[in-house]
This record gives sequence, structure tokens and C-alpha cells, in this order.
Amino acid sequence: MQDLDRPRPSPPPAQPEGAEEGLVVAILALAATVAAVLGARAAVVSSAASDTWQTAVREEVKRSAALAR
Repeated sequence: MQDLDRPRPSPPPAQPEGAEEGLVVAILALAATVAAVLGARAAVVSSAASDTWQTAVREEVKRSAALAR
């Protein structure tokens, strides 16, 4: 019965509505940007590697053709 006389603690202050949603949106936007940058970088590196590989194959074919004569 003594508990009835004590004041109850006040609830914690509520966060403003949308604060967590805004943070989630910002994190998702950042993740999408990072993914796009990494994808573009991978495409550039892959293209350069493909060009180098094709050049090496052409040179090897020419070298083989010169030895066969």
C-alpha cells in the first residue's frame, strides 16, 4: 500500500516523429550511392582488362602466324 503514495516516474521523452525514418532513408541512400560507385568502378576495370586481354591475344596470334611461315 505504500507504493500508492509514491509518485510514478515520468516516461522517457518521445523522439520526434520521422527521426528514425529519416536516418534509415539516409543510410539507404548512402548504401545505394556506394553500390553504384562500386559497380561503375568494376565496369571500368573489367572493360580495361578485356581490352588488354584482346590485345594480348591478337599479338599472340600474329606471333604464331609469323613462326608458322
